[in-house]
Amino acid sequence: MLTPATLTRSLALSAVCASLALAQNLEVHFIDVGQGHCSFILGPNGTRILVDAGEFGNGSTITDYLASIGVTDLDYSILSHYHADHCGSMDEVYNNGWRPNVAAWDRGDENFYSTNQSNQYVSNAGSLRYTPNVGDTIDLGDGAFLEVLCLNGDYAGGSVDLLGSVQEENARSLGIVLRYKDFDLYTAGDLTSGGNSTKNVEGLVAPLVGQVEVAQVSHSGSNTSSSQTVVDALDPSFVAISVGLDNPFFHPTETTVKRWNPTGGSRVVWATSEGDTDNGSGGFTSVEGSFFVSTDGTTFSVEAVESGERIAFATFENPGVAADSSNLRVSELLVNPAASDDNVGEWFELTNVTGQPLDLGGVDIQVGSDSFTFNSRLLIEPGDFLTFGVDGKPSRNGGYHADHVAPWESFALPNGTTNMTVRAANNGTIESLTWGSSNIPVQSGVSQERDDLNGSTQAGNWNAATAAWSGSAGDFGTPGDGEGDVTPTGPATLSTNPPAINSPLLFSLSSPEEPFATYILGLSEGVAPGFEAFGLQVNLNPTTTFFESITWPNFIGALDGNGERQILIFIPNDPTLQGQLLFSSFITLGPGPFGFEGLSVSNTVILLVS
Repeated sequence: MLTPATLTRSLALSAVCASLALAQNLEVHFIDVGQGHCSFILGPNGTRILVDAGEFGNGSTITDYLASIGVTDLDYSILSHYHADHCGSMDEVYNNGWRPNVAAWDRGDENFYSTNQSNQYVSNAGSLRYTPNVGDTIDLGDGAFLEVLCLNGDYAGGSVDLLGSVQEENARSLGIVLRYKDFDLYTAGDLTSGGNSTKNVEGLVAPLVGQVEVAQVSHSGSNTSSSQTVVDALDPSFVAISVGLDNPFFHPTETTVKRWNPTGGSRVVWATSEGDTDNGSGGFTSVEGSFFVSTDGTTFSVEAVESGERIAFATFENPGVAADSSNLRVSELLVNPAASDDNVGEWFELTNVTGQPLDLGGVDIQVGSDSFTFNSRLLIEPGDFLTFGVDGKPSRNGGYHADHVAPWESFALPNGTTNMTVRAANNGTIESLTWGSSNIPVQSGVSQERDDLNGSTQAGNWNAATAAWSGSAGDFGTPGDGEGDVTPTGPATLSTNPPAINSPLLFSLSSPEEPFATYILGLSEGVAPGFEAFGLQVNLNPTTTFFESITWPNFIGALDGNGERQILIFIPNDPTLQGQLLFSSFITLGPGPFGFEGLSVSNTVILLVS
């Protein structure tokens, strides 16, 4: 007999499978290999491409990362040039079992840069080596493709004589662009644009590419690359920097970062590390590891692997709903930090109070005499919030993670009586508030949290935070973690007892704001890149284990009237299960105009069987 419970479970299982079948995106993973570059491309048709492989000794780092996202082999490798921080571990990747099935593209043997590591690459690539021409493409499926922009100084319609030039090997870099519907991504190794007496190749190539959604900064943010011409031509929403912590090259330089993130057109910039911590630079967010971009060609998201922090963007051709006074609020701010220097520990949050994504493109933030305007088509998801910081290096900003960092040394939150105004792209005032004196209080080391987001901006609608955030040296507030008075998307929480063989394992699901909501609980061996379903980013990989787990009794069902549910399974007395690592999370669903629609995603629980 078909009961309501089994019907709900059947419909939800069918819907998640259908949603997954439609959710094959283009992905680009920026893999943290220290000082150097390595990225991985996954096409909508499953084509797998590794671009560069970092310095010698990173082979296992790269292949372990690929395995963690379910990649077991490669179709192509692409080597931008023969410097060790790009080619050094490619032979290790091959020898670890990820030798490409189709071809190994590189810039060829023109004035070959011979070193131990470049020679090892050539020897291991062997007959797979292929030197492409400018304009050559790789089909990535569903209309997506990779195109060669330049190599050895050649580009569409011209060529630069590089022989004997300063940093000749960098200038010979093979550059590519990925295009998928309205999404474009640019990356070009260490391509030079005239800085430090180098040849200008990048400045000729970038205008041919046009505006992109994502640009990887060439040469880890060196002054040799990223000229103003390049930045203006590419004009991205999101900027990626692959750079090593405490590197000796001053990367990324202050000059370069300021070009990508200026006050007149502020862009989101994420880096794999804090880079050189002695050069005084800022204006970018260090995510302390790898991160990846995922796109359906109309919108895209970027997610940090270690923290799970995720932000979303519209493409330039498909702007989202404009932020205005009806939908955007200042929800929390820390004006006077105590856990860090005052000029780096300040931050504020903006919250979307509606049920649709808001596009911050063109929004202007003015505090006193300082201001910056968003160039990025950064989206705030329904009911969610983003944290905006003065500095993005956790080692010096008190430990908080900023989704976006203001232009460096051009923006601050003064401790004295100050007005903050948020303006829409059409210059209309979204919100205006004042702190200091008899206005919103300024308290050392304590943020102010807004009680009623649709209420007054006056002092009476703000309260001092009462708990320190994780990793801080004592500052109170909730930057990015959603605790306290501001509720982020996803009130769902999951907890379990420690798993052990021959013992029961109890999953406790809780989402008090969503009584009777349908839930889907899953298990998986990995969390990145996850997948999108019902409009939610699910932080589990769609592995065989995942699909098996959602068929187990009660792993799909409905929460009770209190938004609670407990599910008990028994781990058998099987010694081979000891040491197994799994991850678990659940999503909640509700009825929508076209079937189920996503409501929230729970935290991810780590399960190590003892």
